[in-house]
Amino acid sequence: TEELVKLTDRQNIITSIEAGLLVLAIFFSAWASIAASRAARAADKVVEITSGTAERQLRAYVAQEITTWTPLQHRDTKKIIGYNLTIQWKNCGSTPARRCRTRFNIGFFKNTIPTNFDYPDPPTGGSSPVTEKAHIGPNGTLTNILECTLAEAQAAGRRETKIYAWGWVEYDDIFEGTPRRRTEIC
Repeated sequence: TEELVKLTDRQNIITSIEAGLLVLAIFFSAWASIAASRAARAADKVVEITSGTAERQLRAYVAQEITTWTPLQHRDTKKIIGYNLTIQWKNCGSTPARRCRTRFNIGFFKNTIPTNFDYPDPPTGGSSPVTEKAHIGPNGTLTNILECTLAEAQAAGRRETKIYAWGWVEYDDIFEGTPRRRTEIC
């Protein structure tokens, strides 16, 4: 009986140690679970930041590249009858600019452009310099051409008037859920 009591005491001690080790194991498991949850949230944040950075670096960026004036000659006589103002938009980004729309207009003013001027779009149709739903690939360009009469160009050359051109291009990038982009110039 005495030996049975000693064995029971030892068994109780061992059971107490096992229970303590079990509590310790549960504690470390909970701690590991919390650490894993924090690591998962940090990984999600890294993916979000990396995705946003990649989107900004790769998206389409359309800007005005060049503006040139070229003489417009009569087909038969080769006399200059006006000038073409060519505005070239360039996609400086690494992905296509999709569904591009542009509007461009020209105005003639005696002095500088008025401060309350509202930069109207040209009327659509006819010979209006409007581009609808074009795409511009990476490093690609899109061109608008406006005509200026010879009399208008000569008045500007004599400094009687000033010529202003203004316009915009709107486009989508390839990333889902991003806002439509717009570049305006004058």
